[in-house]
Amino acid sequence: MALSYFSKVLLVYGQFLLVTGLAGWAMAGWTGKAKHGAMMGLGGDIAMCGLAFMASSDKDKPRARMVEFQAMILPIVLGAVFVWQAKKQLGDPTKQDRLYLFILMALGSFCTSFLLISTWVKADTHQDEKKDKKSQ
Repeated sequence: MALSYFSKVLLVYGQFLLVTGLAGWAMAGWTGKAKHGAMMGLGGDIAMCGLAFMASSDKDKPRARMVEFQAMILPIVLGAVFVWQAKKQLGDPTKQDRLYLFILMALGSFCTSFLLISTWVKADTHQDEKKDKKSQ
């Protein structure tokens, strides 16, 4: 099974979530109270990998389109959460390192959303062109 560009973007984004979650845990000194960042990164990675493989397994079916839609929404929601977390870190000099990490995570999430949406729109445009050619 060959992965589409859409699925590859999801896999890279999942790895990004895992790495930034581990980075947050490392920045906190590998303490138990900050382990949730690594767990959330791992959970995000698993979710993105699952969505990537589901999206690439069923092309041109309504279920695959719904999976792709969910995969486009999730980075937007996560980006909003990261912006909210970054706002909470503002003004506290002891939390400055987390501020930069949350900003990076928000930017990565919104860039991923842009790539996924633009890929999805291009795929719809190409399918419409193919249908028009067949009908002529």
